[in-house]
Amino acid sequence: MKTIPSSPSPSNPPVPPFSQPQASPGRQPKHAAHKVAWGTALRIINIGATALVSIVMMPFIVRMLGDRMYGLWILVATFVGYYGLADLGLSSAVNRFMARAARGWAANLAAKMS
Repeated sequence: MKTIPSSPSPSNPPVPPFSQPQASPGRQPKHAAHKVAWGTALRIINIGATALVSIVMMPFIVRMLGDRMYGLWILVATFVGYYGLADLGLSSAVNRFMARAARGWAANLAAKMS
């Protein structure tokens, strides 16, 4: 069982909760523009791969389901897609604000514990 030191020492400095990892001395942190460019490239690749798989799988799905069931499949997929549009970023906003609230809660808890 590990024991927790009662007070910080030079060999055990205090670590704030949810602290950001520090870059190693030999590496510089990536710039925001590089991260945005990389994320954009990955998103474009993701959209292209999804479109390619959809085009390749369409004849197989039509053959397996038949014309009528394929029509029902597309109708359900369309409604699911409209739900995604109707979301209007609400789920992303909820996630962001919940993360902020949790960060504040953790900071309050850490302040009360010390």
